[in-house]
Amino acid sequence: LSPELSRTLETSLSWTGSTLSAVLSAYHLSSEDNIATFAGGATNLGDRTIRGADLHLHARLPVGAQSWSLWGYYSYLD
Repeated sequence: LSPELSRTLETSLSWTGSTLSAVLSAYHLSSEDNIATFAGGATNLGDRTIRGADLHLHARLPVGAQSWSLWGYYSYLD
């Protein structure tokens, strides 16, 4: 059984305005010799690559004398 090896690269970009803010993150993960366990032991399954992105939005909405917050999230995996 070989040990797993993984490498991750992630980058993020953020922006903040007076009533809206946003964060966009993108990532790439490569892993080798993934291990799966089962009743009889464990085995290496091989390699995999995961790519994805996350988007986070936050809006501040004035409602009379108060302020409400609206949050939204979206994730994409390939």
